[in-house]
Amino acid sequence: MIVHLIYDPNSPTAKAGGAEVRVHKAGCRDITVNVLKAATSHYKLHVGSQRQASDHFWSDFIAEESVSSDDALESYTEFLPCTEGLPREEGETMTETTPTTKAKAPRTRRTAKPATAKPETTPAEAGREHEREEAAKLLAGVTRNPEPPANGRTRNGTVKTTVKPVPAKPATETAPKPATRTRKPKATAPAPEPAPATTRTRKPAPAPKPAPAPKPAPAAANGTKTYGKQVLARKIVDLLATSFKDASPEDKARISYWLHGLPTGGSDGSPAGGGNRYWPASLPRPTTADWR
Repeated sequence: MIVHLIYDPNSPTAKAGGAEVRVHKAGCRDITVNVLKAATSHYKLHVGSQRQASDHFWSDFIAEESVSSDDALESYTEFLPCTEGLPREEGETMTETTPTTKAKAPRTRRTAKPATAKPETTPAEAGREHEREEAAKLLAGVTRNPEPPANGRTRNGTVKTTVKPVPAKPATETAPKPATRTRKPKATAPAPEPAPATTRTRKPAPAPKPAPAPKPAPAAANGTKTYGKQVLARKIVDLLATSFKDASPEDKARISYWLHGLPTGGSDGSPAGGGNRYWPASLPRPTTADWR
């Protein structure tokens, strides 16, 4: 049987403690678009038993032993009535129920009643029948077109009065009154108020900006930040030269390369560079371009 598994943990049934997976037969009319939209996941599966369907959906949890196969089948999976006939376990016979339709009763035709033959009339009866028809015609002519007597009285002595219809007065046509068209007087627009006289005033000229303060003259070489950096750089170089005075020539050359970027300044304390830069005698002098 092909079933449709729908997982919806937020459904009212699941929140009330029911199963989170509802199993329909594929093509069930209860599977609406709204049901599929609200579901977290859904898919179709060809199974041979209810346990196979529940084990397929809860396979990860069963493998982790957080849910047993029996709990997945009994507590977490609900098989709806449309899956009736799907066996619980493998090996049982599947009995799919087919919808039963009521057979209509065959229509029965009505049999026509046999016509009853009229009895034959004798000549005497035919003569009497003819007399009755003639009498009926004569009576019908008397009752339908009675002629009133000249004196206005009927046969039973009552006076018959006829009411003459009163002719209706012709309706007099009244000539339609000519329509008189009255024009509304034109509304006179109020006179525009005179615009107030505008006086043009000039804006006052902006005040002149104060002259910028003169920049302070640069300080002397001694006492500036650059001089302080040079003094600190010379102390660092002298300290390392004293610490590594017994080092090998290779290590001293490596230390000189590491320290050649320090701003040691001129040998006489001036900010001069190049070949006049200060360097301790115990370390080899750097040979980069800025030391030539």
